[in-house]
Amino acid sequence: MRKAKRTNGHRVLHNVDGRYFRARRYKEVRAKLLATLPEPVTTIQQYVAGNAAGLQVQIEVLHEAQASGEKIDTSALVKACGLLRRLLRDLSAANAYADDPDDPLDHYLRRK
Repeated sequence: MRKAKRTNGHRVLHNVDGRYFRARRYKEVRAKLLATLPEPVTTIQQYVAGNAAGLQVQIEVLHEAQASGEKIDTSALVKACGLLRRLLRDLSAANAYADDPDDPLDHYLRRK
């Protein structure tokens, strides 16, 4: 069975002009997040990294608007930052178990 281009990592964004600044920034952030994870990177980790990258770009857009004097939805910014923090924590936790994927409880207990 052949994988879709998006699943195999060849195409990150579907129907998006990759020359657009935000698309380039999204791919850059996603690649940096994935580079912090040990190989092999799971599909779930790829999805979480993609969601975190999208949120990071959106947060940057809100910060740029705020810095240029535009009125922004502060509540949306706070929610996005909180969600990004949780996603990054999830990626970090997945990374912590990478050396012992068969027994995460044992790994957790050894760290305590």
